[in-house]
Amino acid sequence: MTEAHKRFTRQLAVSYDFSTSCMDIQHSVGGDFMAKKQAALAAQQEISGMERLALRVSSMINHPVAQAQRWVTIHRLDTDGDREWEEVLGVIAETDELELTLNDDGSVTVRWEQQEVDVAGRGEVEFQPEEEAAPF
Repeated sequence: MTEAHKRFTRQLAVSYDFSTSCMDIQHSVGGDFMAKKQAALAAQQEISGMERLALRVSSMINHPVAQAQRWVTIHRLDTDGDREWEEVLGVIAETDELELTLNDDGSVTVRWEQQEVDVAGRGEVEFQPEEEAAPF
């Protein structure tokens, strides 16, 4: 997994955790605490739109073909919400090692360079393997 992809995944996780915490606070404030808590637990068991989009983008970036060519085109699906789509694009755009290109058809192309890694302080440079199974 490239350093850029690791940072992208961490940023998405932080963003998702913040959104989930806000939802938990909203559900726990109010009159009927138990009913709202049960509804929140049921909602947490289902995958959110943000989580689904983050998993799809992560899977596309981790795909062996994308890793070999060091680019991937991501199309927005009808099920991707405006807020989720903009948030994921923002995280990609903020990641230094990733180059984001907005295409005319509404899709985005993400490109990255192969990362070099210093081998255990010996001063030798080797290329970091970029194929790794998605964490889901």
